[in-house]
Amino acid sequence: MYQDIILLTTIFIQGVWVIKKYYDISYKIKDCELAIYKIDAKLQEQRVSNKEMQDDLIQSKQNDININAKYKKEIEQIYDRLFTLTNIVKVNSLTEDHPNLQPGSLQ
Repeated sequence: MYQDIILLTTIFIQGVWVIKKYYDISYKIKDCELAIYKIDAKLQEQRVSNKEMQDDLIQSKQNDININAKYKKEIEQIYDRLFTLTNIVKVNSLTEDHPNLQPGSLQ
């Protein structure tokens, strides 16, 4: 009879220990799942952030190209004006040195 009580007590203690371990492991698994969901959310935010940075870089490069094209056109216009001015100065200096020449005959 005492052997039965000892056996049942041992089985009961082992059962309680197994149930406790089961719930401990279950709790740890839920914590791990929660941590994975948090990490996944952060990765999603990072992907969105990376996409925004890529879009900003593309926009910046496009702005750079547009600015370069704009100023290239303006610089070409400035060179054309300077060339025209230097031609006018040359013509005026030649006509001052040689009064018999006509300004239209040098071009």
